[in-house]
Amino acid sequence: MQVIRYEAALRSVWDDAVTASGNATFLFYRDYMEYHRDRFEDASLLFFVKGKCLGLLPASLHGRQVRSHGGLTYGGLLKSPQVGYTLTAAMLDAAAEYYTRELAAESLLYKPLPYIYMAYPAQEDLYWLFSRQATLVSRGLSATIDLDHPLPLSKLRRRKTAKALRSGVAVRRGQGDDDWRLFWDILTEVLATRHGCSPVHSLSEIRVLKNAFPERISLHLACVDHRPVAGCVGYDTGRVMHVQYIAANAEGRNCGALDSLFEQFIEECRHEGKVFLDFGISTERNGEWLNEGLQFQKEGLGGRATCYDQYLLNWK
Repeated sequence: MQVIRYEAALRSVWDDAVTASGNATFLFYRDYMEYHRDRFEDASLLFFVKGKCLGLLPASLHGRQVRSHGGLTYGGLLKSPQVGYTLTAAMLDAAAEYYTRELAAESLLYKPLPYIYMAYPAQEDLYWLFSRQATLVSRGLSATIDLDHPLPLSKLRRRKTAKALRSGVAVRRGQGDDDWRLFWDILTEVLATRHGCSPVHSLSEIRVLKNAFPERISLHLACVDHRPVAGCVGYDTGRVMHVQYIAANAEGRNCGALDSLFEQFIEECRHEGKVFLDFGISTERNGEWLNEGLQFQKEGLGGRATCYDQYLLNWK
C-alpha cells in the first residue's frame, strides 16, 4: 500500500475516488472542502493499492492532533466498494503510522460517517476504532425521517400547519441572491438572539458553495405576502436530504410557517426518491447539552434519533 498526502496535483484523483466511493457525499469534493482552506491545514491522505486509489481520509492538522476533518460535520475513511475490513484496518493503521512519523501527531479525532449516508453497510472503521481502544468523546443527536416509512405528524404540528394555511403561508424554492440574503438575515438574527452564535457559513461562503454545487444546495422559503418569514437550506447528498440550516422570524414562528414548509418539503423529498430526510443535530458542547425544544419540534415532524459521533484515539 502507498500512502500519499493530498496536494493540488492530486485533485482530480481525489474527486474521482469520492465519486467511486460508496460512503461519501458531495461535501468531500475538493470544491467543498477547500472553501475554507485558509482556516485549516489540510492533512488528507490517499491510499493506493497496485497503483489504484482505493481510499481517502479527509483530515486537517490542529497542533499535535489530526482531525477528520476539522471543517466538516462528519468524515472518516472513504473507500471503494471492494474494500472490506482487512484493507480498511490496513489503511487506518497506515494513516496512524504516517501521522506520527511525518507530522509528529499524538492523537486522531475521528468522525465516522453516519450510516444513513452510506449506499451499503460500511462501518468497518467503527470496529477498527474499538479494536484500537479509541474513546467516544462526542455524540450529537439528530432527528431523521425514514421516507419509505414516515411517521405521521404530531397533533401539535398538524395544528401549526392548519394555522399556516389560514395565515396564507406559501412555500416556494429560493431563487437568486436576494432570497439568500433575506433568509440569511433571518438566520443570523435568530442564531444571535436565541443561541448567541452565528451561522457556520457566511452569506458569501454559502453563495460560493451554491454556485459550485447548484444541484446539491437549495433554499426553501415560507412566505407571507411574498415576504420570507422562515426557511431552510437543503443539502442533497443523494440518498439523504440534509437540512443544513433552519430559521423563522417572529412572524414565521407565530403563524406556523416552518411546519407548513416541512410538510411540503417531506413530500417533495419522497417524490424525488430520497431515503432519509435528516434535520441535523439538536445538541451543543459535544453533545453534553440537548436543545429539547428543538428536538421535540423535529420529532413532531416524524424524525427519530440518528447519532453523529466523534472518537479520540491517542498514540502517545
